[in-house]
Amino acid sequence: MASRSRAILPITLVVLLFLLLYVGLFLNPRHESSDSPMIGKMSPEFDLPDLLQPGVRFSRADLNGQVSLVNIWATWCPSCRAEHDVLMRLAATKQIPIYSINWKDRIESGGSREAAIQWLGVLGDPYLKTGDDGDNVAGLEWAVTGAPETFLIDIEGRICERITGPLNDLRSPNPDNPQEVKNNVGNILKIAEKMRAADGRCLPRGT
Repeated sequence: MASRSRAILPITLVVLLFLLLYVGLFLNPRHESSDSPMIGKMSPEFDLPDLLQPGVRFSRADLNGQVSLVNIWATWCPSCRAEHDVLMRLAATKQIPIYSINWKDRIESGGSREAAIQWLGVLGDPYLKTGDDGDNVAGLEWAVTGAPETFLIDIEGRICERITGPLNDLRSPNPDNPQEVKNNVGNILKIAEKMRAADGRCLPRGT
């Protein structure tokens, strides 16, 4: 009887560990957009050449005085291609200014500034300005770990939300999929509208 109990014990422990893992990963997932230490802090200083306008610069000063989005993208990124149509539709609504940083194209793909320009020429340009960060100078300051990423910025240049992965414009995102809800442009626009009603500043977490 004792030996049987000893045999059952390891199985029970395995089941318990599996349940704990399931709860941790699926019922309470950790998303960068809410847990990033950058939330509520000033966006990093940056000064990049504008991708499409020779002699023009794109810097943090361009973000001041408005609630805006900064989208990180690259031509070698399949998810960025999938997201681009969503950004085009969002830009067409003119509900929020969208800026971007073209990230690590020369490092990751051996691409060039011309390849990124062609990307926007073919797919359309939803951005007011695009910084050329092919060498990952600004990306390091913004702690970018992958593309696409999108930052919601307040009127003072603070980061209010950090959203990893492609945005979506589903009319009814699955409420059981926190990532789908967080990355939904409808949800982002609601947050931006609340920010504007609060003098354009980041909202307290959980609002």
